[in-house]
Amino acid sequence: MANVQRRASMSTYQIKRLEAAMVDGRTHNHFFRQAQLERLCKCILAKETLLRDAMISDSEYTPHEAIAVLHASLQAVKQCYASLQPKQALEDEYRVARGVDAIDNEVPVGMVYIEADTHTLLYSICSPLCAAIAAGSCVVLLVSPTLIVLSAILLTLLAAGKQSPQASCAHSANPNRCFGC
Repeated sequence: MANVQRRASMSTYQIKRLEAAMVDGRTHNHFFRQAQLERLCKCILAKETLLRDAMISDSEYTPHEAIAVLHASLQAVKQCYASLQPKQALEDEYRVARGVDAIDNEVPVGMVYIEADTHTLLYSICSPLCAAIAAGSCVVLLVSPTLIVLSAILLTLLAAGKQSPQASCAHSANPNRCFGC
């Protein structure tokens, strides 16, 4: 799911891995996208109590507000997962082989840059991350260095699911440094 680094900038190797994932088209496969979203959902559910407690301590949320943010984040994953229809995509992929035009063929954007907001940090990461994964794009996620516990937990959570070079996290206050400029 994610290749997470806690350094100030992304390495050339990380950028090359993202470019390779973008070029070789592995993120175009709907089954791959579903697996990535499932992995993200399982990671969030596995750390639900830890995430909730971190939100309560960092943002002074009430327990009900923290649960609402968790629910909204999981709903974003669920909605993006439900939007994928791999069987239809497989049929669409082989239309040309059957002599049918593929006029409505969609190609992912390629690489998406997401900068997380500190207000509702979990949701501001999950919502665009899920949409980018569902769209088949590779992701560079910037998590600004803060003293809040939640950002460290999220970086650890994303690292736990690192099965794919589709996403990479940068931990920097300077967006130009994320891309190794």
